[in-house]
Amino acid sequence: MKYYVTSDVHGYDSILRQALADAGFFEEKEPHRLVILGDLFDRGEEARSLQDFVLRLMEEDRIILIRGNHEDLFETFVMEDCGRPYRPRPKRDVRHGDPADRMRPDPEGNALV
Repeated sequence: MKYYVTSDVHGYDSILRQALADAGFFEEKEPHRLVILGDLFDRGEEARSLQDFVLRLMEEDRIILIRGNHEDLFETFVMEDCGRPYRPRPKRDVRHGDPADRMRPDPEGNALV
């Protein structure tokens, strides 16, 4: 099995596909898989076509996805922030507890403060 490995695609589908073409991914005759080491989305304007490409590779069992910090941010946005506007969370300081424990919605309920 041959593996093609990349990371930090950030929604740039055409750049990813060109790099894969240059590396011979689409012409490869032997069994092979694409490995993406996190940060699949969250910047480029080609998220939909990238999603379609990844889903097709998933159906063909030709991709391995490893979760990155942008996937973590998206999950937090959906599961914890309830769709409110994103604000960076303070870094955890083990000496003084986790600041996230002290976060609360602002008076209008629009964002975390």
